[in-house]
Amino acid sequence: MKDRGFKIVTIAALLIAVLGLSIGYATYTENLKISGTVTARASSNAWNVKFENISEAELGGIANEMVAPDLTSTIISKFEVNLINLHYLEMIY
Repeated sequence: MKDRGFKIVTIAALLIAVLGLSIGYATYTENLKISGTVTARASSNAWNVKFENISEAELGGIANEMVAPDLTSTIISKFEVNLINLHYLEMIY
C-alpha cells in the first residue's frame, strides 16, 4: 500500500513540475516589441580592412585546392577546396 501511495505522490509532483515549467516558459517567451528610429550615417571612422602580405596557402591533411582564390588587397574570393570525408573512406575500406 505504501508503494502505491508513493507512486501517486511522485506522479502528482511530476505533473505539477511540468505544469509549472510550462507556465514559466510561456511567461518568459512573450514577444518583445521595440519601437523607435535609427539613423545610419557614413562615418569618417569607417573600417578599412586590407589583406597584406598574402602568401599561397599550405594545405594540410587531405584537402585539395580545386580553384585558386582571386586575391586583392580587400577581397579573397572565388576559391574552391575539396575536403575528403574520412568517415566515408573508413566505411569503404
